Amino acid sequence: MPHRQQIGLFSDNLYDHLCKKDNIGFWKAWRKRFCVRNLKPTGVLNGKSGDDNVRAEFTNYYKSVFQPNTQNADAPYKVEVENLLRQVPVEPCPRS
Repeated sequence: MPHRQQIGLFSDNLYDHLCKKDNIGFWKAWRKRFCVRNLKPTGVLNGKSGDDNVRAEFTNYYKSVFQPNTQNADAPYKVEVENLLRQVPVEPCPRS
């Protein structure tokens, strides 16, 4: 199969998993394409176990890392992004 067709099939596979809200299938497909073969997600992070607790640890960490130095300094960018997103046509995901 030519390389371009392989990319198209892979992209379709990712898109299908996203549309079906199949998080497990999406991340399996993502890792298959972009990650090291033997890399596995952690089940324990900072002493917390389980998907929800690990997700909460990531959220808390990145929430504190990406704070603007000046309060509301990012407000104009938020408005700009929201305006741009309103301009983009949204196509519904196909049903399987």
